[in-house]
Amino acid sequence: MPNVRVDPKGFPRYLWTQVGVKAAILRREKLLILQRSQRPPHAGQWDLAGGGVEEGESLEQALRREVLEETGYRPRIGPPIFVGTSSWRKTPTLTIPFVVITYRCEVTGSKEPRLDRNEHTAYRWILPTELSHYRMPSHMAAAARRAFATVVRRSP
Repeated sequence: MPNVRVDPKGFPRYLWTQVGVKAAILRREKLLILQRSQRPPHAGQWDLAGGGVEEGESLEQALRREVLEETGYRPRIGPPIFVGTSSWRKTPTLTIPFVVITYRCEVTGSKEPRLDRNEHTAYRWILPTELSHYRMPSHMAAAARRAFATVVRRSP
């Protein structure tokens, strides 16, 4: 196959593409962000809850599972609001591309997230004006900006 990158076994590299889902969880006009542990990918950076889609799962099933595992929340899942791409350099010779779909989600009540400390070490509920203070992958920052754009501002 001309111009198609292949892995060491001769399979096209695009067969290794992973699908991920993220939750832009909003509560009272604030967005939940989580600080990743020191494990790759994106060690120590801020992120949205979510992860990989497992075999046999729908996108929404994967999102519900990941959000519950990472935060303890059972969010109300809204529409997809952003699709982005990322990659993870798993080894010096293997980079895995990701397609990440972010959904607008909501939680009610005042319960704070219960973090899985293997994945995340801290959380913040942030306003749009605070987003630039947190280091996050560019596709997650774009998804966060899109989430804030969906918020209907309440009058004072």
